Amino acid sequence: MNKISQMIGSEFPKDSEGRTYHVNTKKGEVANRIICVGDLGRAEKYSKYLDEIQVKYLSSRGFLTFTGLYKGVRVSIIGTGMGKC
Repeated sequence: MNKISQMIGSEFPKDSEGRTYHVNTKKGEVANRIICVGDLGRAEKYSKYLDEIQVKYLSSRGFLTFTGLYKGVRVSIIGTGMGKC
């Protein structure tokens, strides 16, 4: 069975592994504090400021997610691919 046929719920669709549809992250992989940028290169550049990268994930839809610590605070940086520097 493919992933699309396994989507659960229409309000907040997730696959059978609990990954969200477009960003493909699971619960706990994204922080409460999020910096959202358009250009994936900018997301990569900003991720260099993180003290520690805990999650790096590129979804099949082109969303690039970094989650880590900045001065002890958990932060996610998400590049949407909708814009350039």
